[in-house]
Formats: sequence, structure tokens, C-alpha cells
Amino acid sequence: MSPIYTVFKTTEAVDDSYLFRVLKSPLLIHFYQINTSASVDRRGSLRYDEFSRIHIWLPSKEEQKAIAQVFDTADQQLTLLRTQRTALDQQKRGLMQRLLTGKLRVKTTQTTT
Repeated sequence: MSPIYTVFKTTEAVDDSYLFRVLKSPLLIHFYQINTSASVDRRGSLRYDEFSRIHIWLPSKEEQKAIAQVFDTADQQLTLLRTQRTALDQQKRGLMQRLLTGKLRVKTTQTTT
């Protein structure tokens, strides 16, 4: 790793998956954006002095793991739903193409009143 980067290590009291999600939260991303100094090439950097001012609520390690697991499960579910949605969209496009080209016809029934 380049010496330009500051690296930190968590203690045993921190679940890394939980901390990762907290650090990627919209609130902290906003904090990074307002405290980032950008160079000419638009690559911003958040100085360690600014980063070290972030206060993160840390529940017990067991609770951190449980919270992270809830988000992991939700992410898996969202991935599955997106995959299903993509498959249904493809199926719909194929069906519409068959209907529009006349390869597939829909039988209609007439009702009289």
C-alpha cells in the first residue's frame, strides 16, 4: 500500500462488518464530502485529523454482529429480487416480441349480455 494512505486497525470490541456499514452510511458520506479537500485531478482526500473526529456509536459486539447480519440478509434478498426482476423483464420482452410479430396469438372469448 502506498505510504500516502493512513491505515487504522480496529480492536476486538468492533465488528468490522458493522463498522464498514457505518462508515459507508449516507450520513458519514456527507461528512466526508464536506470535509474533503480535492486536488487538481479531483481525487479528494479526507485528512486523518478530520476522520478521527468522527464519533461512532458502538453497541456491544454481539449487537454489532446482529445489526450487520440484518443488513447482509437484506442485501442478499435485494440481490435475489433484482435477479428475479431482470428475468421477468426478459420474459416480458420475449413475450411482447412474439405477440407483435404474430408468432403468438391470444385467443379471445366474447361474452354476451
